[in-house]
Amino acid sequence: LLVFYALAVLLTVGLLVWVCSWFFPRDADRLRYALVIAVPFAAVILGASLYRLRELSQGGGSAVALSLGGELLQDGPTVTLAERRALNVVEEMALAAGVRRPELYVLPDNSINAFAAGMGGKDAVIGLTQGAIKQLNRGELQAVVAHEFSHILNGDMTLNMRLAGYLFGLQMIVVLGQYLISDRLTHRAWKRSSRSSGDSGISGLALIGVGLACVVLGWLGALLAGWIQAAISRQREYLADASAVQFTRQTEGMVGALYKIALSPQRRLHLPHASEYAHFMFGSVDLPRVFEGLSATHPKLIDRIRRVSPTRAREWEQELKAAQSWSDRRPTPGVLAMASQRQEQAWANAEQEAQWQAHWQVLQAQAAAREPIADALRAHILQTQPDYSRRQGELRRPLPEASQLDLLAYLLPLAVAAHAPADLLAAADTAYRANPHPTP
Repeated sequence: LLVFYALAVLLTVGLLVWVCSWFFPRDADRLRYALVIAVPFAAVILGASLYRLRELSQGGGSAVALSLGGELLQDGPTVTLAERRALNVVEEMALAAGVRRPELYVLPDNSINAFAAGMGGKDAVIGLTQGAIKQLNRGELQAVVAHEFSHILNGDMTLNMRLAGYLFGLQMIVVLGQYLISDRLTHRAWKRSSRSSGDSGISGLALIGVGLACVVLGWLGALLAGWIQAAISRQREYLADASAVQFTRQTEGMVGALYKIALSPQRRLHLPHASEYAHFMFGSVDLPRVFEGLSATHPKLIDRIRRVSPTRAREWEQELKAAQSWSDRRPTPGVLAMASQRQEQAWANAEQEAQWQAHWQVLQAQAAAREPIADALRAHILQTQPDYSRRQGELRRPLPEASQLDLLAYLLPLAVAAHAPADLLAAADTAYRANPHPTP
């Protein structure tokens, strides 16, 4: 990582010096001019990287979650059923992995994605998008959370945090350029310059020119940063998928989650700083546009499914190939229909689960209400049946010679003693004595 980072900084600084050398005076000392440009520029990159690394070390995983717009999810009366299920899944996976339960953050995005961030187990957090919480069933959500716990246990999370700090200096130049040429800032500068006398918008044009220069000069640094992200994170994703299967003891959850990502109408994460933390995520945050094999931070979904379940990969191969041919803006009708079908199925599963949860709560309430009645019934039996304890002892000892009907003779009075009148008990006893072995 350090070697790749040093090479990326040298190439970025070298590009800047080469572009600036076109404007050097012919009789100037070119080495001195180059050092005057290169040293401050390299210092800015290194300083930004060290600043971000320190910031991440102090803030831990919550700093990453907050920068992505996440909100801490805690159990309470306002938590929905799907959010409470996510909290339960995180706690279950923490017990299965043998680590403390990390805090759960919810990202305001409808795509299916997740991440784990932190410098260690003490400050680790898990992040889930709203799309993942709403669209995945319990088994799929368990697999996604188990995947992120694998990153925590295997040390990938700490490596990703350091990687984000190192690469910030390279990505900062493009981010600064995009900020300078953004509509909001450019409009303000243009408005201020037009108010001043005689400028007629020169400051605004200069600001746009500086921003474009930063984007052009920082393009190489951002590209190299993306390559470093991709080279380190791709193989770790295969390991995390395998570990998730190990934690959950089943493959359908993992392949189901990957399949839903492939057919989701919104596959990309539309959040600020998403590209900066692309290597943290469960799925890709953007489509690779330049040198796809090098810039893709995650393996192809069909390859990840094939590693976990070759049978499912053969079954879904045509659908997944069709899904790769469209983007969020231009979906093909066939794939969009499949995505809608999966979405309707997810909603139906969520509604069915909600109904079962409500039914289970009703059953629990009824059981709690019956507890006093059961206690009163036991007390009544002890009072009206002095030999109750003796009968229980006889029932517990082995009776190889006894038939089922003999056992019924002991159980019948106990079952109806609380509410049956005495004449009914006498009639039952008389009927049994008259025909001790009736036909079924």
